[in-house]
Amino acid sequence: MEKDQRFEIVGPVLVNADIFVVRPGGEKPSAVGISQKREYQRRMVAERFGDRCEAIPMLHAAVPFAFAKHEVDAVVADITRACSLAGDFYPGGVDGRDLVTAVLVVKKTVKTDEQYRQFLRQYEDAVREMAEPERLLRLLRTYASEHMSFGDVNLWRRMQVRFVSPSASLPSE
Repeated sequence: MEKDQRFEIVGPVLVNADIFVVRPGGEKPSAVGISQKREYQRRMVAERFGDRCEAIPMLHAAVPFAFAKHEVDAVVADITRACSLAGDFYPGGVDGRDLVTAVLVVKKTVKTDEQYRQFLRQYEDAVREMAEPERLLRLLRTYASEHMSFGDVNLWRRMQVRFVSPSASLPSE
């Protein structure tokens, strides 16, 4: 956004999707795998585990493999990937605060279009639908893995992962 003034962030669309997976029964981890170039994940590690815990950046796709091969004690992972890992799960946010993990970006010239307003209304409807466990499960099975279950939906609930409406209101007509 800083490099291209034609675009702006409308607001958050997904919160708390990055969570911690810690080796089962493990003590406080000393090394946590994070995706490279995601400084907010480094801050997540420091907030959750303190300065004595090292955040180890790696390719995004390597994070679950590093955990499976015991190269790190814990990882920060997107919840759809985390569901397939064996470990103890902890929310990415600390003290009940939401952690914005995805935002809606729009080209400024599009904001006055009727199609944009229609998209926002449809997105609002989808947010309400995804609050229903059955609909969320259907979405997860379609876009993440056909092996997703209500147990995974319950993990989403425990970690407080949810789709949200962008904070900006609909543009005036």
